[in-house]
Amino acid sequence: MNRSILHVRDVLNKILCIALVLSVLSYTVHIAFADTVPFIDQDHDGLSDIDEKILSTDPLRSDTDRDNYPDLFEIQKGYNPRGQNFFQLPPSTGHSHYLSVEEYNSDSLLLLTFVRLANPRVALRVLSRSITDPKIFRGCHEFVHIIGNAAYKKYASVHKALTFHDDLCGSGYLHGVLEVALSSSKNLVSDVAKLCPTQDAKCYHGIGHGFMFFTKNDLPKSLEYCSDLKPQSSAMRCSEGVFMENFSTDEDIHHSKYLDTKNPFLVCSIQKNIFKVTCYFYAPRYIIAHQTDPLRAFHKCYALKSYKNVCMTGMGSALMKKNIDNPHRVELACNTAQKSLKAHCIEGMISYLIVNYDSLEPAKKICTSLSKANKKTCLNTIASHQYLF
Repeated sequence: MNRSILHVRDVLNKILCIALVLSVLSYTVHIAFADTVPFIDQDHDGLSDIDEKILSTDPLRSDTDRDNYPDLFEIQKGYNPRGQNFFQLPPSTGHSHYLSVEEYNSDSLLLLTFVRLANPRVALRVLSRSITDPKIFRGCHEFVHIIGNAAYKKYASVHKALTFHDDLCGSGYLHGVLEVALSSSKNLVSDVAKLCPTQDAKCYHGIGHGFMFFTKNDLPKSLEYCSDLKPQSSAMRCSEGVFMENFSTDEDIHHSKYLDTKNPFLVCSIQKNIFKVTCYFYAPRYIIAHQTDPLRAFHKCYALKSYKNVCMTGMGSALMKKNIDNPHRVELACNTAQKSLKAHCIEGMISYLIVNYDSLEPAKKICTSLSKANKKTCLNTIASHQYLF
């Protein structure tokens, strides 16, 4: 009898685990399992037992921490129903510089649960409080992307989803919303004109991500759509999102056939002139992802006949993205670059900081600690971005 009970319990736990994994992919856990798994809420607090499992709350107590506030109420306000003031993602473990697959999936599921039970703003605040953890910070853009995806799926309205817009971690939320919004469009270029105000650079950048999502990473087709946008500055901003998506893509899940480890610039060499600069800027993200030694990565730029400066600016940006918690490591790497290209590497490093934080202040703070030569480049880069704020 005991063995039977244990066997049943084991099977149920496995089913629950499968449900949790699949819900990361589908987001709508209740919809996805509505026909097969009943909504079970043993403590009648509005949280299903699956929600309680995700949030690590007590499925038999409506007020887990006994503070006289029901668990669901605390979740909807961004508080921790287990006793701490505000909810944060659990601290990462292990010696790797990145979250494990299990941690990434678990954190994604928690954020999606906050979107579903509360709203995207609460989920973004949970993430914002959690990025003091360097590993979570490194994945921040991807996490806000996921929140943006979920927001559009929840409201089925770009206007409604964008009421929760936050520039956290490079405006990934905007990218995520537009990605899904465009996935069912019948006339992409016409719909884009309705979505983005004229000269809204961030919006058109997000549109580029959306085109790649819509075309299943078809780079030429996405750029063709960008080319139809007016004025040309909007087309160029759109191409930024396209190339960023291409060179940052997950080759296992979100594959792009326009990548070549032996010649990462091959796709750039065949682009129209208006798109070449953007392509050579973003290509280093792919190189840095596959090359741990910056010196060897830099040689890819040195070998170019043209666009060396742009490539090295991209290298600085890519290195900053990878080492966001250690800017001085990036400065040391840039200092090893060829003398004529070092300033471009520093420029890329600082520009990424500005875009990532959507603020000039972190960059200003870093400037004070750089070497004299690099400090000058840092201040010049800040001055060139002043118009954004």
